[in-house]
Amino acid sequence: MSAGSQLNCFQAATCGVNTDSNDDLANMEDLKSTDGRPALTANDYLTDEEFALPVICAKLNLDAGLLPKIFPIQLTERQKHILAVTFASLRQNIAEIGVVVFMRVFEAYPYAQQIFDLLKNISQDNLVHSQALKSHAFRVVGFVEKCIARLHRPDKLDAILTNLGQKHRQWKVPPGYIDLLGLQFVAAMKSCLDQQWNAETEEAWIAMFGFITYHMKEAMKMDEQSPLPL
Repeated sequence: MSAGSQLNCFQAATCGVNTDSNDDLANMEDLKSTDGRPALTANDYLTDEEFALPVICAKLNLDAGLLPKIFPIQLTERQKHILAVTFASLRQNIAEIGVVVFMRVFEAYPYAQQIFDLLKNISQDNLVHSQALKSHAFRVVGFVEKCIARLHRPDKLDAILTNLGQKHRQWKVPPGYIDLLGLQFVAAMKSCLDQQWNAETEEAWIAMFGFITYHMKEAMKMDEQSPLPL
């Protein structure tokens, strides 16, 4: 089954996910590497070309011309409003969208699945029904929701992004994977919103994930004792 056709069956597939948990940062540790192996490098599963944001945008039918050009990104009040409204319109199905995002990543870039110890040995056919994937996907979209709720509290937003970025460094996640996941999330939102989606909405969501990935990757650079691949 392709990821593009999975949304209709995800209402049943996501049954049993604990939607009351707010401990998303701590619980993300259940998928980190625990065997002490060296960190995966970008070359283990993605080429430098595949990590290039315009290349990813082209594969996902996103407008690369909307990629942020100035960092750190400053979201406008209009963009913050668009983000809040569009996210709220999908709130009922957001856990399912999270699963779609990860399935699309793993289908397009199979080696990315090796980052997750609890997922790396699960076949593509069984992955969509995996409780570990459903739980992790729910925590990820829950984190996005927390970011949107803190758009007018930059101190709070910076704190949770720094925290998560440092954790991803500890988990030896190559920084380019964060960009990849963010743009996949935008593409999933686009396919679900369909006629509600326009260029202004696309620009707002690309800017949002540009903001998230920039601050997470900056946090990952803080400790230079064991640098990760770019």
